[in-house]
Amino acid sequence: EIIVVTKVGNVVGSALAQPSLRKLGGVAHVRENVWHCIEPAWIEEELTRSLSRLGLECVDALLLHCPEFALRADGVDIDEVYRRIARAAEHLELEVARGRIACYGVSAAFYPLRPSDPEHLELERVLGSLPREGRGFQVLQFPVNFAEPQALSVPHAAHASSPATAPPAAPLLELARRQGLAVLANRPLDGLFGELLGPLRFASAASLGSELSEEDADALEARIT
Repeated sequence: EIIVVTKVGNVVGSALAQPSLRKLGGVAHVRENVWHCIEPAWIEEELTRSLSRLGLECVDALLLHCPEFALRADGVDIDEVYRRIARAAEHLELEVARGRIACYGVSAAFYPLRPSDPEHLELERVLGSLPREGRGFQVLQFPVNFAEPQALSVPHAAHASSPATAPPAAPLLELARRQGLAVLANRPLDGLFGELLGPLRFASAASLGSELSEEDADALEARIT
């Protein structure tokens, strides 16, 4: 069985040249060559292009790719991120009804990537942003690898700028299970570790831009396992 999943969110490469992108509100200019957008009109366009490229009438799932990435642009705070998720979810329920996607979800950081990069989503707030009568939200994707195992055992805590509430006492994987959500592992073969630059590669002897040497990777893998 083949399950086809596509994403929308990060805007790079040739997508930056799409004329409609410059007419939309809700576009986060993160860097010159990396924008972010999950506005309904953009989702509709991107899904249409994906279906055409794949030669399909329907994909199994569409994931909102890193909604928290928009926080790196000027004028976007965490509340605005959840408002954007809410607008996107309303549209994605329509795409489910149209038969162009079977379900949808979010691919994001749900724990801080680094101490200096604490921005992340909270599952409770994501669920609270969904349409009340919606049934299409069924998938979560988040990092799970030797360097980032938090989802397996670390309680899923609230974002620092969120209203003070008691943090859930369970790890993200368990919370997803309780909600009946399917889970996909993001970057299972490489991960981010502490404040070191570049990814730690578990499937290659080459450093590929990481500050960690091959010996460092072997030592970390041995310690975690």
